[in-house]
Amino acid sequence: MLRTLAAAIPRTETAQVAAEAAAGARPPAAAEHAKIHAAQAQPAAERRAAPHKWLIAVSVILGPILEVLDSSIVNVSLPHMQGSFSAGVDEVAWVVTSTTVS
Repeated sequence: MLRTLAAAIPRTETAQVAAEAAAGARPPAAAEHAKIHAAQAQPAAERRAAPHKWLIAVSVILGPILEVLDSSIVNVSLPHMQGSFSAGVDEVAWVVTSTTVS
């Protein structure tokens, strides 16, 4: 029963090489070489993808930071604009709305 279940499970290439080595179809050295090669191939692919992950993360984080900075600058300059243009709170509130929308 266990052999039937084991035969139904698909094997990876490394597992097939190890099974062939156990059965005597391949020498044990070839099975070890296949295991080492499969273990080394995966981390190399992960290293190539890593720079793109950081670029995306920086891009996603930079947008909200710049939006908060822009809103802070506008809010700090509102009293100065109010005094310079002799404008009321309602008139200056449009500046905040327009910068938030843009």
